[in-house]
Amino acid sequence: MIVPALAATDPLRLQLDPPAVIAAGQAIMAGLVDCLPAPDGGSGADGGSLTGRLWGKLCPAPPDDGLKGALRAALVLLADHELAASTFAARVAASVRAEHRLRAGGPGQRGRHGSGAAEAVFAVARTAGWIGHALEEYARHTPLRPRARYTGPRYPAPGGNQQGTPRFDGG
Repeated sequence: MIVPALAATDPLRLQLDPPAVIAAGQAIMAGLVDCLPAPDGGSGADGGSLTGRLWGKLCPAPPDDGLKGALRAALVLLADHELAASTFAARVAASVRAEHRLRAGGPGQRGRHGSGAAEAVFAVARTAGWIGHALEEYARHTPLRPRARYTGPRYPAPGGNQQGTPRFDGG
């Protein structure tokens, strides 16, 4: 819900130049963090950095530098999953110049990552990754057109064709 709400008020949402896309990505990630509820007994605020604000939403205790570093490392590690389904969808959308906010709330981002804290960390990290993939696709200036080539076993064709053909009947 936060991504469409942010999009409605962003006058630059259709600009695809790198500074505008990066600024939109930062706004999306900040919005994802800022909309999280504060933990029990916590204020939900811990500094101005994205990592600090995310920590404040995840834990009532103030972090030490090591814990903040671990959270930052988790965000970096989760940012890119190469061609997971959601990343591929983001790349395809970007390749045809779809509005970047459509991709940021993309598919496969919820329901499989455990606790609410894990979901929040994953969503923020993946948004950063998707923005990076979008920037790569915008620089290509061509639609992403996936190609497939069957690499499975060949079976002799009826009638003695020596070339053989892939079998698609499951048998």
